[in-house]
Amino acid sequence: MNAKTRAILSTLFTIVLAIIGFSQYSSGYGYMTFFGIELSRGVFFVLIGAFIVFDIIAFVNASKTEEQIEEQVSQDEETFSTAEELSDPCSVSLTRNKNLMGAAIKSTVYLNGNQLGQLKNGQTLEFETKSKNNKLMIVNNKDNMSRAIEFEAEPGGEVNINFNYVKGELSIV
Repeated sequence: MNAKTRAILSTLFTIVLAIIGFSQYSSGYGYMTFFGIELSRGVFFVLIGAFIVFDIIAFVNASKTEEQIEEQVSQDEETFSTAEELSDPCSVSLTRNKNLMGAAIKSTVYLNGNQLGQLKNGQTLEFETKSKNNKLMIVNNKDNMSRAIEFEAEPGGEVNINFNYVKGELSIV
């Protein structure tokens, strides 16, 4: 689930909570509690207002991050489309370390601005490149955080890249 989806779900939760609270307070007999603390009508409205502000900020940040990634991918595609070509393709192997933390989260892999596919926990993605200079970018599908590494390929060569999800590190091994 990405950041924009979480922001939308949080907003829906806030709306449902607000409807329930408003119906409780409008009856004149009900009240709401927050972690066991009884809330007055005014405090409840302030709390709902704070939730709404948080939801808006989360949605705006998710949208900005998504736009930044799209812009970076577009720039990479433009930059590397004119890169020097190799006489023979170079094999590239990208391995994501297997780890319990983030195990269910897929990452999207881009090479020179072109999407290659999804990388799951413990998975290895193998592909070839004909460009001498390359940029590999991995976007975490949960929060749209990205990591990138640039490398130089050799004709008929082999490049092995390791991705440590927990540390957010890409390294050539």
